[in-house]
Amino acid sequence: MKNYLLPGNLKKECKTLLIVLGCILSQSICWGSTIADQDDLFSGFDEQAIISEQPGSSVESRPEFLDHFSGYTKLFAVANTTHYSPGEEYHDWNGLSGLRLEAVLEADFRIFNWKVFSSLKGFYDFSYVINGREGYATEVLSAYEKELELREAYIQGTLTSYMDLKIGRQTVVWGRSDNFRVTDVLNPLDNRNPGLEDFENLRLPLTMVKTDIYFGNWSLDLISIHEHRYDENPPYGHFLYP
Repeated sequence: MKNYLLPGNLKKECKTLLIVLGCILSQSICWGSTIADQDDLFSGFDEQAIISEQPGSSVESRPEFLDHFSGYTKLFAVANTTHYSPGEEYHDWNGLSGLRLEAVLEADFRIFNWKVFSSLKGFYDFSYVINGREGYATEVLSAYEKELELREAYIQGTLTSYMDLKIGRQTVVWGRSDNFRVTDVLNPLDNRNPGLEDFENLRLPLTMVKTDIYFGNWSLDLISIHEHRYDENPPYGHFLYP
């Protein structure tokens, strides 16, 4: 430590420190100039002129009617593997056990400040045709092979300044928990594919009348259910049957 405090060593260390600081400073100046050059290079890209669509273009030619529709499609595939055969009395679910193409179409309109909404859901599972339909139970084919269902269909609007009304097939969510249903018990669930579907898609809509009454910061929900539906569970003979 004393050797570093000698005048010669101290002068040498100071010179080395000045050289290092000079290199860092020069690199910083070069880096700053490089960034400035890049900013000048790309400065024209964020000042693009707005080009208005000409009459007869593809945007204006699209019917406004289509703006009220939305939806999605998805392909759902499942494959199983086991270490042993289930036996002759049970169906062998090894290999491809699900290849489902699903589609949802939604329509949303506004009529005299009232909302009209409806959704249609359908699917077809190609795995049963690929593997041979004769090897599956009738209950399994009925529940998993194909389906076409009217999901939600309701009208919603304001009756007075303190009362809203919603009539039709709908989903009412009570509570904030997705995994534990404590108060969210109005709509039954589709449990045919447990753990493989989003929870928000599991609720089965019911025909009901929902009235919301507001008292300042408070609200009162009055619901009358006019349709009885039960949870849909895997039928006997399916590999997901408990």
